[in-house]
Amino acid sequence: SGTVATFTDSNPNSQPGNFTAEVDWGDGSPTSAGSIAFNPGGGFRVTAQHTYTATGSFALRVTIVRTSSGQAVVAQGTAGVVSALLSPDVTAMTIAPIAERRFFGPVASFTFPDPGLLSEAFAAVIDWGDGGPTSPGTIAKGAVGTFTVSGQREFARPGTLTTKVTVYRVSNGQSGSDTGVALVLAEQPFSGGLDPISDTGASSADAKTSTREPRLSGYAQPFALIQVYSRRPNLQGSRALGQTIAGANGFWTLVVGPLDDGVQEPYATVTPPNGSPLLIRPLRSFVVDTNGPVVQLVSRTRGGRTVVLRISDELSGVDQKALQTLRSSLVAQARARWKVLATVDESKVVTLRVSLPARRDRSLGLLAEMIRDQAGNRAAVGPSFARLARRG
Repeated sequence: SGTVATFTDSNPNSQPGNFTAEVDWGDGSPTSAGSIAFNPGGGFRVTAQHTYTATGSFALRVTIVRTSSGQAVVAQGTAGVVSALLSPDVTAMTIAPIAERRFFGPVASFTFPDPGLLSEAFAAVIDWGDGGPTSPGTIAKGAVGTFTVSGQREFARPGTLTTKVTVYRVSNGQSGSDTGVALVLAEQPFSGGLDPISDTGASSADAKTSTREPRLSGYAQPFALIQVYSRRPNLQGSRALGQTIAGANGFWTLVVGPLDDGVQEPYATVTPPNGSPLLIRPLRSFVVDTNGPVVQLVSRTRGGRTVVLRISDELSGVDQKALQTLRSSLVAQARARWKVLATVDESKVVTLRVSLPARRDRSLGLLAEMIRDQAGNRAAVGPSFARLARRG
């Protein structure tokens, strides 16, 4: 039962009782009278009821007659009849979640022959096969007559489980179901960062490099696809750096760049050989620093034998081992006295005082040659200190 036709009349004073309606249902059954009432949207509507005995598409004809003159008009349409007992046709999927990580995604699809139904017309229940309680599925409509069921679950341990997805039609409880497979995988170890070969300076493990095209390396599942991206703090977006495939032992390497100076926070997408699931994993952050520390003269005594110097390197910091080597050389060769006055922000700025005997000013030239930052860059000497080191 419901509305089978609407119509308007040029006479604004017309009433529903001025018309009659007859409905031909198109299935060979006798015609039936329709009821005419005002249509809330304007004009009139014809309602009628009928029970079809077969499914299919039927030509619907509604004849409307003005009773005073016998003038008639015919409205035509189509009645698409489906069985009230039809069940959803469900196809469960094979999923590959990671143990101890929450899975969320599609678990099944289904079709239903009535194209007019929305996702709200159905409900879904998922049995994950792990002995835990069932959970409701989320239904989304796709192309005409097709739907997708999604769900979420955290599996406790690796293994192969049999899932079951049941879809119900809300109006009458008719249901369809199918079983699928959950291949619960153990999380594969992944590591990556600046390769020791590219980790320049005194240490090969402090994640600081003086090259703009460093080599990255790490371990992943054998033959996994590794796609590396770069992020910079306080900057939006990511930059693709390249991709490689892990070897048979899981080891992977990739030369990237050129990179800008600064802190790099790379990450990788890791795709196992079977194609799923795609995982996002962080790599160890590292610093690219291609500029050496700056040596500046802060003060000098009147006799010129004692100087206070400031050594600064904002990215990787001053190499303290190089400073100690320099101190030992100056003390041994020039009988210098040396004192570190201040160290700020993890050796980003070092202030020291050096006192030399007479005629030893040229020993300060060792500073220009021996001071390094932690990325291995040689010091850049400020003008005032350069003039001092050339004196003699």
